Amino acid sequence: MSKISNIPKHDDSNGWWETMPSHSPAQRLTTHKRYRTAIIGAGICGVSVARRLGELRPTEQIAILEAERAGYGASGRNAGFMLNMHSHGEPKELGVLRRNTQMWLTGLQHLRQIVRDFQIQCDWSDWGRLYGSAGSDGEIHLDEIATTLESLEMPFERLDHDRMRHDLGTDFYLRGLFAPGNALVNPAAMVSGLAQTLPENVDVFEDSPVIAIDRDAGQFRISTSEGQLEVDQVVLAAGVFMQAFGVARNRYVPMATYASLTEPLTEEHRNTFGIGNEFGLLASSENGATLRLTRDGRLFCSQQILVCSRQSPR
Repeated sequence: MSKISNIPKHDDSNGWWETMPSHSPAQRLTTHKRYRTAIIGAGICGVSVARRLGELRPTEQIAILEAERAGYGASGRNAGFMLNMHSHGEPKELGVLRRNTQMWLTGLQHLRQIVRDFQIQCDWSDWGRLYGSAGSDGEIHLDEIATTLESLEMPFERLDHDRMRHDLGTDFYLRGLFAPGNALVNPAAMVSGLAQTLPENVDVFEDSPVIAIDRDAGQFRISTSEGQLEVDQVVLAAGVFMQAFGVARNRYVPMATYASLTEPLTEEHRNTFGIGNEFGLLASSENGATLRLTRDGRLFCSQQILVCSRQSPR
């Protein structure tokens, strides 16, 4: 038996989650059930696998186990950019980047269609994205982004200092670049909505952290504090917590993003921005700040910090 000691637990709040108007009650795993497949983790990867597997195998019963709520963890705590292309620096292999971009475009269109078909209320907006440069290092990266977009024959617009000052109401950014094609969303609402609109043969169990997995004669028994699943196969979609299941130990480097989401701004403050009622800005260099003005007038700001943790090999 493999006992799971490192269980996801977010003690801090999720601003995106708190702005959602309502939350459906969590269905916990409280009994003994039998499924063909269990997916551990109901982030964007887990719900995407569950949706596609449920579509391809409509006669099979599939379960998702989530330690917290779908959309409350890492997948619901990012800046909410659904990107069609994002690359820093000059591409090492343009052919590989072209193939990846086609995959991103196809996935984005599929996601857009799901949100529309199921009317998922996640403030989906095909606004695009800004890149901002505040210094010489950022300007180098900004030019590299422009070169990459030109190589991919993707549209963009260069913005000078006056335009950036007009649009964002600050002298901080010296230059900018606008690229269309991607979406902006409330990520917590999107992941939660995706989990609630899965095929009928998929059951979602939230607030049901896995505490042990036992394998016997080709079958898996997955235990939570209140119930058990017997399944033929397990899909791990738990991100960095997969190390707790004995997978790829010491091969994950967590990226911690510290973010703030304000109360809705006053009309006076919103009039500071000449760009309109929303925007999404990415730093041109790798570790700069990400900014968004949401449709309901909130400012979102996040900053990535590289956090390394060392575990003893086992």
